[in-house]
Amino acid sequence: MPCGMLLDPLEIPDRCTTCFNLKAPDRPCLLCHRIKIPYRAIGAVFDYDGPASSLIKQLKYGNLDYLASPMGAYMTTQFIELNWPLPDLIVPVPIAAPHLISRGFNQSQLLAQTISTLLQRPLMLCLGRYAGNYSQAGLNREQRMETKKNTITLLTKEQVKNQTILLIDDVMTTGNTLRNCAKVLQQGSPKEVFVLTFCKAKT
Repeated sequence: MPCGMLLDPLEIPDRCTTCFNLKAPDRPCLLCHRIKIPYRAIGAVFDYDGPASSLIKQLKYGNLDYLASPMGAYMTTQFIELNWPLPDLIVPVPIAAPHLISRGFNQSQLLAQTISTLLQRPLMLCLGRYAGNYSQAGLNREQRMETKKNTITLLTKEQVKNQTILLIDDVMTTGNTLRNCAKVLQQGSPKEVFVLTFCKAKT
């Protein structure tokens, strides 16, 4: 069986635009009702499970960087299905320098590069991450939420001003990192920020 047939993309209708979890029709998501969100909407392509999660792990820890191309293509297709406005800039979530050196690449940047090429929109590396920030792999929800919020920094404000931004990451877990990145982007006064990931953890 072709590998693509094992992948089951998430359906968009009736999903919360804040966390992309399923919700009751015409009702606010109970998990997000009181959360102040620094982005317009969020989406993902697959649950972090089965073959989709294996692709993430092979990309990040198996050094199979060529997987970013088909994965980015799936993300581009989901972006079109979400019917979001075409972004002015595509911004990857950054990783800290020690992880970049040891891994050799930023997986989110590789995904963003494919999406940038397919949508013909520019890629912008305008977010930085302090070296003191460590990987969140293996942390529980409480530990992830306790990680410092000031580890993400905006490298340039002028280039994001009044721009529609598509923020890209590989996995959405608690959404904490994505909210922090979007909040930092807001320092540059963008028009809107949308967030798209390849996978989202089940909650």
